[in-house]
Amino acid sequence: MTATDPRVTIQSCMQQASNYNDWISSQARAHVGSRVLDAGVGSGNLSAMLLDREVVVGVDVWDEFVALVRERFAAAPNFHVHRFDLTDPAMVEALRPYELDSAMTSNVLEHVEDDRAALANIAACLPPGAPIFVLVPAFPSIYGAHDRADHHFRRYTKRSFAAMAAPLPVTIESQRYMNLPGYFAWWLLGRVVRKPLGESEVGLYDKIVPAIRALEQRVSPPFGQSLVVRLRTTAAR
Repeated sequence: MTATDPRVTIQSCMQQASNYNDWISSQARAHVGSRVLDAGVGSGNLSAMLLDREVVVGVDVWDEFVALVRERFAAAPNFHVHRFDLTDPAMVEALRPYELDSAMTSNVLEHVEDDRAALANIAACLPPGAPIFVLVPAFPSIYGAHDRADHHFRRYTKRSFAAMAAPLPVTIESQRYMNLPGYFAWWLLGRVVRKPLGESEVGLYDKIVPAIRALEQRVSPPFGQSLVVRLRTTAAR
């Protein structure tokens, strides 16, 4: 992956989405514990909002992202980063010394061809009863230009996510859709205009996120651009 790879550009754009990142991180913060795995840390936009925790361990498969967050959080002694493919079982043993008590993964599983193996490894890093916060893109019907540019294998529904997770040692505590206006914006940009997200689109949309967030805190939308899932690990099956 080079500096011009679309994944790097997209992560850079999302650094500008402070309201959106805060919306996600606030939900994650309410669910995770004090020793957190950020599975698919990327450029660290969400880890940056969890640095008040005892330990945050970021994992990513891309060398560029590992180097980036290592430099970005060099002054944070409670942050650690490792390079692993989330489907690699070696990750589980390597992270065992951190005694992790929770995990989060945001806009990551859609990048992994074997998403079940990735979620299984995340769960295996944790003791039974540990919380996992997951955010993934929702609804295959709006799969478009940005999904292709960002190498997404899929978008999810509540049903498809539950089917993927069903054989694993996890229970689903809740599932809810998030960002209803984003569904239409994603469809327009990806299916009609047919272009990936850019800084101008991200910046403009981020300005209205507080209003969307306030509304969806009162009324859970019937569909949305993302799916938020709260899981808890169980004993191995």
